[in-house]
Amino acid sequence: MNKRKIIYMIAAIVLSVALLLACGSNNAPPEETVEPIQTTAPDSVPTPIPTPIPTPVPDPNAEMTPLEPTDVEDAADTGDGADAGDATEVLKIEMENERVKELQQLLKDLGYLDKVTGYFGTETEAAVKKFQEKNGLTVDGIVGSSTMAKLKSDDAKKASD
Repeated sequence: MNKRKIIYMIAAIVLSVALLLACGSNNAPPEETVEPIQTTAPDSVPTPIPTPIPTPVPDPNAEMTPLEPTDVEDAADTGDGADAGDATEVLKIEMENERVKELQQLLKDLGYLDKVTGYFGTETEAAVKKFQEKNGLTVDGIVGSSTMAKLKSDDAKKASD
C-alpha cells in the first residue's frame, strides 16, 4: 500500500472519530424528557446553548488527486550526501531542464559525455556514475549537492585522468 493511500485512510479515520465525538453517544435520553435547568433570574434573557456542528466525512468514492513527490524527498533519498535543504541541486534520470543542460556541459567539459541535450537519460546517468566513481563519491547516478560541488570544483578528475 503506498503512502498516499495510508494518509487518506488515516485522515478518514480521524474525521470519523471526530464526527462520533461531536455527535455524542446514543445512550442519552430523548430530548423531550430532559428539562433544562434555569440558571438565570426570571427577568434576564437565557443564554442559548450552542449546538455542535458535525464534522463532514470524506466521500470514500470521491476521486483522489495524487500528490507529487517533492524535491526535498528526492534529496533525502540521494546517496551522495545531498542536503535535503538544498533540493534545487537534485538531478536524476528522466529529468529535463536547464539545470540538466548545465550538468551535461560540466560532464562534457571533463570528458565524460559527448553531447548536451537537456534530457537526463541513460547516457547522462552513466556519465554521472563514472564521474562519481572516479572522484570518490557514492556511485548512484543522482546529482545531489556533493556531486554538483565536485563537478564545479577545480580538483574534479577528468575522464582521461
